[in-house]
Amino acid sequence: MLVNVDPHSTDESHETVAETCEEMNRPTRTERSCLTVTNIPASVFTSDKVKEVFEELFKQHGDIMSIIYLKSFSRARVIYHNENDATHAKDKLHGFTLEEKRLGVYFTQVPRITNISQSSTLQLPPPVKQFLISPPASPPVNWKPITEGSPVINHELLAAIAELEPDEPYEAHPPTGNQPSITIHWCDDDDAEGSKERPMRSLPRHMVQTRKPDSKAN
Repeated sequence: MLVNVDPHSTDESHETVAETCEEMNRPTRTERSCLTVTNIPASVFTSDKVKEVFEELFKQHGDIMSIIYLKSFSRARVIYHNENDATHAKDKLHGFTLEEKRLGVYFTQVPRITNISQSSTLQLPPPVKQFLISPPASPPVNWKPITEGSPVINHELLAAIAELEPDEPYEAHPPTGNQPSITIHWCDDDDAEGSKERPMRSLPRHMVQTRKPDSKAN
């Protein structure tokens, strides 16, 4: 069955076309069964009559799986079910004149990803948290990054702070032999009224006006 792709479609990327050539009829399709037709007349994309003539040129050489139009590039991809039909169409239609345009018919090279040895590629660092020193502006020859140590955490200090409780006596030094222990007690606030001091602004003050000095007679 012929699958005709709309020439006015906006999806004209080479990647989409390559995927179509790769996936359609994968068991029987080979790289030599996908043709690229170049220098297609503009009337093929605008006139249904000229478009039908263009398709009949390739249909007469074998069963076509799909035709993909690339209007922006004035090209089309013709995919046959059999590579012999594609080869025959290429030999007959390469250089064929249509609407005063010489068609170019070529085999489509489908990119294939092969296994690349890991020794020839840059390997990712191990998936661990690293504290790396930034490289200098102009690294010298044979410069290598140095891995910093992890941050130092004083667990004993954190444990001692966690044991502190507010308003509770704290034994700074336990008793040893003939020496007593040193314990720190928090001072309680004395709320007694008699212990409170009056602020300076509440003290009585006698304001005495300073006498103006006598003016000397000339």
